[in-house]
Amino acid sequence: MSNIILLSRVSTGHQDLEQQTQELIKYAKAIGYQEEDFIVIEDKESAVKLSEEERQGLNKMKEAIATYPVKDVVIYELSRLSRVPKILYSVRDFLVEHNVQLHILNPHIKLLKQDGTIDESANVIFSLFCSLAENEGYVRKQRMARGKAKAKSENRYTGGALIFGYCSDNKHNYIIKEDEGDIVRRIFHDYLTKTS
Repeated sequence: MSNIILLSRVSTGHQDLEQQTQELIKYAKAIGYQEEDFIVIEDKESAVKLSEEERQGLNKMKEAIATYPVKDVVIYELSRLSRVPKILYSVRDFLVEHNVQLHILNPHIKLLKQDGTIDESANVIFSLFCSLAENEGYVRKQRMARGKAKAKSENRYTGGALIFGYCSDNKHNYIIKEDEGDIVRRIFHDYLTKTS
């Protein structure tokens, strides 16, 4: 019997990986697979800055296809593979080369026809959603940049290493660390009162 890869990915700890995987399991059972046929690959990584080679989930998927008789790969939505068109097309070509069907649940498409060639209509939808995934990435970056700029203008912590003597609270406000604050005050005092 052939295997099916259930590929789940979330980019933050706030997203629900288990719920995504359960949707994939439900779909795999609906198309006739049993649990012993599942190869579940779950990944928590933000793929925005990672190359295809650095993506652990994609590497595991490719290794599984090279090792087991895999007939199908199912993902929740195209952006779970990547938001970068170059990577998406590379993965598409890899799956076609290995005659592995890609099932995308949202929107529901299957990439290959019965004879193993690319379904032209599905490929158009795939290309459209590649562009949408890429654009969504741009929008998210702009939104984050606006949020950081706003926080910075309000003199709130925006990420990265904190200056010695400070920490931040759960609302990203700077808080003076009392044990380190005395050292900072002394340094400023000595600087301001030094004589040349």
